Amino acid sequence: MKILPINQGNKRTNFKSCLRTYLPDTAIKQSFYDGYVRTSTNMFREDINWLLLLKYALFKFMDADKINTFSLGASDGSEAYSFATLLMSRLSKTMYNKFFPIIAVDIDDQMVNAANSRKINIHDFEFASVNRDYHINLHDYFINKKKSIQIDNDDAEWTEKGTFHSYEPIDELKDAVIFKKSDVLTEINQMKDNGISLIFCRNIFPYMSTGYRNDVISAAGNKLKRGSLFILGDYDHTIEITPALEKRGFYRPFQGNFNIFQKK
Repeated sequence: MKILPINQGNKRTNFKSCLRTYLPDTAIKQSFYDGYVRTSTNMFREDINWLLLLKYALFKFMDADKINTFSLGASDGSEAYSFATLLMSRLSKTMYNKFFPIIAVDIDDQMVNAANSRKINIHDFEFASVNRDYHINLHDYFINKKKSIQIDNDDAEWTEKGTFHSYEPIDELKDAVIFKKSDVLTEINQMKDNGISLIFCRNIFPYMSTGYRNDVISAAGNKLKRGSLFILGDYDHTIEITPALEKRGFYRPFQGNFNIFQKK
């Protein structure tokens, strides 16, 4: 997978998707196009309506025995763990097990190794915001606080303040996610979809070369069947991603929601 450079001085740009930055909402809006969105990740990242996605997935896949769930470009696992935690907090075991295991892949060795350590760095801010917005106590799902995992280009400022620690997911949450090294195009080409897949492919398209990005979109259009969901992030819209997806048979089922796409 070819990665577009964020700046010429950084030779390891694929790590930048794991950088955690917390800014006031106004600062986020002001800096959207100059790099904030592309350099941050956290639990329940704010550029998706998680509850809307959950309700719609349950509606669309109500009769399915198994929903194929993928997190492509999974970074440190925040996205996969967020969705798994949401499912476990809202649904019965019989229902949420339909979405498991979530297949979470990343091209970078350090990200995959960090995720496979079965630990994840979580800032105190995330515990508070998730509790406030979703009424989920992350301490019920992440335990054994320890010194944070050291990841290249991660935001050291928060570690120095002593509020950024590594946590271990509870056993059931560990079992809900499978981490492995792979690239986006390979994973999509290997999918065997029958219209009941939910694929997170968020905030990674601008990192791809134009040719590789076109190959990914083409593969998604060919492999995914009617009804499957393809989830983007805000940063993906800094390039002309929507017209490209629409040409391959995707549409937005919710007016005004730019990140949930469905195959026609």
